[in-house]
Amino acid sequence: MKNLTKVMVLLAMHTFLACTTEMKEDENLLSEQDLDDLFKGYKDLQLIKDYTMSKKELESFQKEGFIGEYVRVFNSIDIKTGEASKVYEIGKDVYINEEDMFGHSKKDKTSTKSSVNGTNDLFSQYRTTNLVTVNNGVRTIEIKAINFFYFQNMNNVAEGLIQAVNNYNSLNLTVRFELNFYTITTLQESWPLYTPGINVVIHNGSGSSLPGGSAVFPNSGSPGGQVRINSGTNNESINVNEHVITHEIGHCLGMRHTDFFNRSISCISGGNEGNAGVGAIHIPGTPAQVNVDMDSVFLSCFNLFTDGEFSNADIVALQALY
Repeated sequence: MKNLTKVMVLLAMHTFLACTTEMKEDENLLSEQDLDDLFKGYKDLQLIKDYTMSKKELESFQKEGFIGEYVRVFNSIDIKTGEASKVYEIGKDVYINEEDMFGHSKKDKTSTKSSVNGTNDLFSQYRTTNLVTVNNGVRTIEIKAINFFYFQNMNNVAEGLIQAVNNYNSLNLTVRFELNFYTITTLQESWPLYTPGINVVIHNGSGSSLPGGSAVFPNSGSPGGQVRINSGTNNESINVNEHVITHEIGHCLGMRHTDFFNRSISCISGGNEGNAGVGAIHIPGTPAQVNVDMDSVFLSCFNLFTDGEFSNADIVALQALY
C-alpha cells in the first residue's frame, strides 16, 4: 500500500467546532481479518484518484478524532465476489473500512428507518424523569423570543429559532409550539415577559462569544422555562443556529444528551454526566449505550457542518415521549 501514488485529501481543521486531538498513529481500526485480506491479496486495493470527501465522511473523521490529517481513499474489491467497499488510509498506518467509518454495516445503511424500530436498533436516546404533562389532545406551549431586538442584528439566531420550532411542529407531537417575538428597547422591559412557556433569550455575558447555549429541564409537568443562546452563535450559519436551538428546546422537553454517559464521544474530551439530579432514562424504541447515534441533534457537542435536523432516532424518541 505504501508505494502507491499518493493522492491526498486534506481534512480542514478550521471547519470543526470541536477541539482537535492528536492523530491515533499507533491504532489500527481495521480488524485482523480485514488486514489479512488486504495484505495477502484476497482483496484488490485500487486508489480512487481526485477523491472528494462528502460532508458525512468529513463529520465521521472528525468524530474519530482525525482532524487536519491527510487521507487516501481506496476501493477494496473482493477478488472472489467482486463486491467493492471503501477503505480510508490516514497517515502511514491507520486504516478504516467503510462499515466502521459510519458505525454500522452496509445492510444497516439501507434500512436505517426500519431498524430503528426493530430488534437491531442502531441508536440510543435518553430522557429526564420529569416530562411535560399533556392531559388531553395537544398542549400548545408559547416560545417567546424576548430580547432579540435589543441586541440587534441577531438575524441568524432568529431564523434558526424559526426553523427549530418548525422542526418540532412538523412532527405532529402532542406538544406544539407557538412562536412570538417581543420587541423591547431596554432590558428592564423584558422581565414582565418571563411567564409560563419557554423564554428564549440572547446571552451576552461571560463565555457568550462561543457558539452554544443552555436550557432548563422540565419541572412539575411544565417545560423548562428558559433557553439561553450565546450571542456568538449568530456568527455561525443558520443551520448551526437551528441545531443549537433545536437541541436546547429538546432539553426543555426532557431530552438528555445522546452521549451523556461519555461526552468525549462528540466533544473529543469529557466524561459521564451521570444522573445530574434529573434522571437519564433510556427511551423505548432506541437501543442502549453500545451504539451511539452520531447524527443526533442531542449529542453533547456539534460541529460547523451540522444541518440542524433531527436524526431518525431523535424522531423516534420524541414521538415516543409526545
